Amino acid sequence: MFRLLLIVVIFLVFMLGLVFHLQNDHLVIFNYLLGSVEYHFSVFMVLSFTAGALLGVITMMTIVMRLKTRVRRLTRQVRARDTEVTNLRSIPYRQTDSP
Repeated sequence: MFRLLLIVVIFLVFMLGLVFHLQNDHLVIFNYLLGSVEYHFSVFMVLSFTAGALLGVITMMTIVMRLKTRVRRLTRQVRARDTEVTNLRSIPYRQTDSP
């Protein structure tokens, strides 16, 4: 069921992109340092969205990696403290007289 839904979503996105391209088929000149290029407006839009998505993924990956490192460090600390508590519980309790 999930695979069918995924295929339908991909098909709809493809059709939406095709309609977008057909509605925006005029040529645009892109000037950069070494020259210029002339492509359809929709191509530049797709490239811009793709570049933005990639930058967003790279930014999120740095945050996720930082958080995973923190979780790993905290998990080690919890394990060390659990071991310490287990060791302290195994020590026999000796009651002393109060003065």
